[in-house]
Amino acid sequence: MQKKHYWFMDYARLFSCLGVVYIHMCMALISTGIRQSEITQKFYHNKNMNIATFSVGVFFMISGASLMLAYGNKDFDIKTYFKKRILRLFIPFYTAYVLAFIYELIFMRETMAVEFAKPHPLMFLLTLTGFDGYVSIYGVPTFYILGEWFLGAIIFMYLLFPLFRAAILKFPKLSLCVATAYFLLITYFYDRLPYSNVVDGYHNAFVKLYEFFLGMYLIKYVVNAGKKARIAMVAISTAVIGFYAVYPAYLNDNELWRITIQNLAFFFFFAGLEEVFKKAGKLTKAVTYCSGFCYEIFLLHHFILFRYTLHQAGKPISNFDILLIFVAEFLIIIAAAFFLKKLCSLIYKKIGH
Repeated sequence: MQKKHYWFMDYARLFSCLGVVYIHMCMALISTGIRQSEITQKFYHNKNMNIATFSVGVFFMISGASLMLAYGNKDFDIKTYFKKRILRLFIPFYTAYVLAFIYELIFMRETMAVEFAKPHPLMFLLTLTGFDGYVSIYGVPTFYILGEWFLGAIIFMYLLFPLFRAAILKFPKLSLCVATAYFLLITYFYDRLPYSNVVDGYHNAFVKLYEFFLGMYLIKYVVNAGKKARIAMVAISTAVIGFYAVYPAYLNDNELWRITIQNLAFFFFFAGLEEVFKKAGKLTKAVTYCSGFCYEIFLLHHFILFRYTLHQAGKPISNFDILLIFVAEFLIIIAAAFFLKKLCSLIYKKIGH
């Protein structure tokens, strides 16, 4: 597989990141009582589509695709892979956690007491492994501060990447059939699985594995697609996305299947526009630069949004005020992500990575 840069992945990654930030902005308004959920929810989902589900799904697909592009050749050293993934994931995570913890100690001790819900001291081990946010959605009290479940999910996927990679390279058709059968079974019988009444499929890493796998599997075909194939990808994916965006009635289908179809449509849409992005010049350079901060934004945005919005609660707030809140939060998140990125760069240099 060719080792080169594909611009559509930067666009898709930034698109996913902004979608997640936006929906958490809306959810922060609801959780702090600034706006009612019935009103606010209209701004991020309709009867058959939700910004959160396709933003996260596209991110997982791009994550799988990126790893396959980087490690899809025959010269794969598993020790080097895990060392690089561990450093790139955990140094920003630990740094962000420490900074957030210091902020909480100084400014929001009462909030900390509520969020931590008196977990067992050994639960801090989950924080060290990055799984605290993910486990917390199952109702387990942990020491998580950053509030992100996705980190535990992506770590789980990264652990399985070498296995998925070997299967795709050696048995491409069989691995796709097995993965698809697994997905169809786990989603069809999801209501009968343990904890299904606590965690929906959208948050379940065992369900989202399929999107990660699809990103790995499909990347070879989308980057080698010809002009006619790219046009077809854009046309068909636009039709699919448009259908779910405007269809007025609720579709009584399997929601998890529908979500995956939408995620695939967005993936193909961005992939089909690769040549357009390549010629976009300054815009593409700006998108590529900004997409380099997505992981830091993912780590920090939830913490910043809910703290900042909480400070606005209890005041008379107009719709224009909400717009100003969104702008302020976005600027703070960008500044914090930039700071975290630069700080971690210094750490990488210090350890010789």
